[in-house]
Amino acid sequence: MDSQLLKFLEIEKKYDLYTKTVEGENFWVYSRFTLWRDEIRKEEFGLSKGESSKKEKNIKQTVCNIAGILKNSIFKSTSKKRNVDLLVLNHERRIQNKGYYICKYTEEISDAVKNSVAMERPYSGRHYQPVRTRNLVYNDRYVVLSNLYAYMHRSLKTPYYKRICAQIEEIIKEPLKELMTFYHIELDMEHIVKNMAHRHIVMKKKKKYYTAFLDKINPKAIIEVVSYSTDHMLINEIAHSKNIPTIELQHGAISSWHCAYRYNTSQNIKQLPDKYLLFGDYWKKFIQWPIDERNIVSVGFPYFEHNVKKIDSNKNEEYFTILFLSQRTIGEKLGEYAYACYCHLDQEKYRIIYKLHPSEYGDWKERYPFFSKCDKMLVVDNGEKDLYEYFAESHMQVGVYSTSIYEGIGFGLPTCIYYIEGSYTMQTLCEAGKAGLVKTPDDLERYILQMENQKVDIDFFWKKNASENLLKEIYSVLEENDRN
Repeated sequence: MDSQLLKFLEIEKKYDLYTKTVEGENFWVYSRFTLWRDEIRKEEFGLSKGESSKKEKNIKQTVCNIAGILKNSIFKSTSKKRNVDLLVLNHERRIQNKGYYICKYTEEISDAVKNSVAMERPYSGRHYQPVRTRNLVYNDRYVVLSNLYAYMHRSLKTPYYKRICAQIEEIIKEPLKELMTFYHIELDMEHIVKNMAHRHIVMKKKKKYYTAFLDKINPKAIIEVVSYSTDHMLINEIAHSKNIPTIELQHGAISSWHCAYRYNTSQNIKQLPDKYLLFGDYWKKFIQWPIDERNIVSVGFPYFEHNVKKIDSNKNEEYFTILFLSQRTIGEKLGEYAYACYCHLDQEKYRIIYKLHPSEYGDWKERYPFFSKCDKMLVVDNGEKDLYEYFAESHMQVGVYSTSIYEGIGFGLPTCIYYIEGSYTMQTLCEAGKAGLVKTPDDLERYILQMENQKVDIDFFWKKNASENLLKEIYSVLEENDRN
């Protein structure tokens, strides 16, 4: 386990934070991941700049987003369905597929289980359209009402808000002091308390809405993506009280630093799902949850497996194609490295594709001015072509800690990890000989020259027969519910 996270978990346990309550509700479990990622480790993941590095949203787009959320709050936040087999909590960041936007993790499940309802959170203030997901509802109404309620108390500094803040501060002041001492950082106690208080008030208000929603549709089971979001943790907690089984689908890379999947306790955490379905056996060692190991099951990833099968290799053997996988948090540093490699390598032999993260599409020319000198580099700044097609035409890939790195491995691509902040999360991959670690353009060139006949155990990362495995697990849970 990452030694830095280990200390965080020790302090949680020392102060018994998993059981601490405010106004009768646990608050720590809902805030711990955000505290870890955005406060304690923000420098390492380039989050110190936060979203300030982005340009302010276009006013027209902001107005449209607000109008859309208000409209959805009225017309798209209820379901006519009753007594459904499955509630599907999909990933709101949909992708284009045959003229529609789909959730690549849950769409197949919604198609297979006819008597189901899907619920979706807004993504950056909106929802992707058009979709073909049946019985889709949005939680916009709950988002709007609960946040307005919390902002009112926060702005007016009501006695209720002050009481919440005081209780939270009393619980976390000593743990935060110890965290600051160990990590040699300064944390803004007032800022953290206010954010935790706001989240706590939102959570308590949403809990009433979600309880009523679950009572209405009465699902036999719940499938979710990103169980550590406040909304999904809330639904898990409510489902737990109603004996509704909950199942999470893996949606990204998990490593020893991922706080959301590490708990230092054997006691039941009612905000966690009952079962976790993984891409492959490789990921099991990174899960430390207080649930039975039999409920952590490898099933594969159907969407990924379908694409690997249907996309033929399209490599141009006239040159060697290197695919760089960017992320907003580390993009500028990785971009500088890609530019250095472009200048260093023989452009008659090597071709570089720099795949931007979707969050970078709008302002990459300002963030990567040096790319204007790279006439032969392909910078991908749109989603018109699937990432998997770029895997199919590449000979190798370079990244830092993107989930897409593992998808590239699934296409058989030799892999290099660029050694900067955050790359330590891929340490296990490198130590196992599944990837090389590079710091300079020379390192990359040496790796390319030495990588002949490298093969990766793809099945270890991506279990085969994913659709069959996944649906088998879901139907098994539904049948068990029927028997009970």
